Amino acid sequence: MADGYGLAGQLEDAVAECETALEINPNCTVILDALGYYLARLGRPQESLEASRLALRLNPRDPGNYWRHHHMAIAHFMAADYTASLEESRRVARSQRLLASDVMWAAAATALDKADEAQTALKYCLSQRPDLRVSIVPAVLPDLTSERLLALLRKAGLPD
Repeated sequence: MADGYGLAGQLEDAVAECETALEINPNCTVILDALGYYLARLGRPQESLEASRLALRLNPRDPGNYWRHHHMAIAHFMAADYTASLEESRRVARSQRLLASDVMWAAAATALDKADEAQTALKYCLSQRPDLRVSIVPAVLPDLTSERLLALLRKAGLPD
């Protein structure tokens, strides 16, 4: 049910569903991951990071942990901790091709004035989505879109 709320943009309801599920099974890493994601999107980065870190501690060998690191990159980005966002995005890039994470990587690198690294991240983005443009980021990655992110992607050199 949480995912349904999340897809509908009802993030507070998604969080509430995750919290209810965690009352039943407090060690469910999939639910902790979802909670971290929705909290990050709500702009509650510290709570998001707590949920994602707990999921990683509970199941450190889960092959899906790249999602937890991606959600941590979002939370750090929301908190304007671009160094940590960059580190988490790099971690995802080393293990998995994930457009959303590569976009975060490009934006965080740009925010830190790491132009060469931002270009590398943009190449990864364009290898997955050759038609990617700033103007379509909101349609392709609606849950990541913010004016700050779009401005950083423009500065990195992603065409409008």
